[in-house]
Amino acid sequence: MPLYLYTIKVYSLYIVLNGVFMPLNFQPKPRSVVYCDFDGYVEPEIVKRRPVVVISAHKRNSKLVAVVPLSTTKPDPIETHHYQLLQNPLPHLPAAEVWAKCDMVAVVSTARLDLIRTGRRLADGRREYVTGKIGAEQFEAIRKAVISGLGLGSLLEAAGGTAALGGAQKGSPADATSGAEKVK
Repeated sequence: MPLYLYTIKVYSLYIVLNGVFMPLNFQPKPRSVVYCDFDGYVEPEIVKRRPVVVISAHKRNSKLVAVVPLSTTKPDPIETHHYQLLQNPLPHLPAAEVWAKCDMVAVVSTARLDLIRTGRRLADGRREYVTGKIGAEQFEAIRKAVISGLGLGSLLEAAGGTAALGGAQKGSPADATSGAEKVK
């Protein structure tokens, strides 16, 4: 490994150890919204820190989860593997159009994940964190879009779920249960 790459990796480790990024020591539950650091991936893969929805927890390895990245950039063109959320699941940010990019599903270590910082401090001086949460109906739509993004749409058609493959969908007002939970 060239010296300059080694130096960058040591510098990244230094940042993590100094508290800029606090990796999770637990496996977040499906429907949770957290941040994921995709540092080390190679373009055209995602290569930066971004919010993600946890779509499944690994059954045998408690340090792995499958995630779908979220973006405020509208896809062009909109495909069946894109899903527009009803509201921004990051409560500390202004309302924005948020898209689940379900063709970019990844299995990542919990060491890449971080809770959402609110920017506020608790009475004892510690930072306040929240975990966003996607509503059940929206989560099911994201899962169907993942199936489409993986090229497995025929599985939905065989099960009578053809409506899910008719194009990108938007969350319904009845499913506006997305929110955030405080984490101490």
